[in-house]
Amino acid sequence: MGDVNAELASLKSKIDALRILYIVLFFGSMAILVIQYAGSIGGLTLPWALLLGGAVATRLARQSMVNKYNALLAGGKPAPLQ
Repeated sequence: MGDVNAELASLKSKIDALRILYIVLFFGSMAILVIQYAGSIGGLTLPWALLLGGAVATRLARQSMVNKYNALLAGGKPAPLQ
């Protein structure tokens, strides 16, 4: 039981860190869009794409961890719908 609790705590901290990373990446990509359209700064398409792609990858990794966390919490039973 102690191993499950340790794994749950570890997953919870990783999920929280990924949530913060996702927010930073997503709003960073939105800030680049605003800068690009409001100013005359060009050539920001690649950084925008990298930030947005990173946000999507982070979101997918976080969702996978949330599903694993819910499965561990449910004790092997199907997790409830979110």
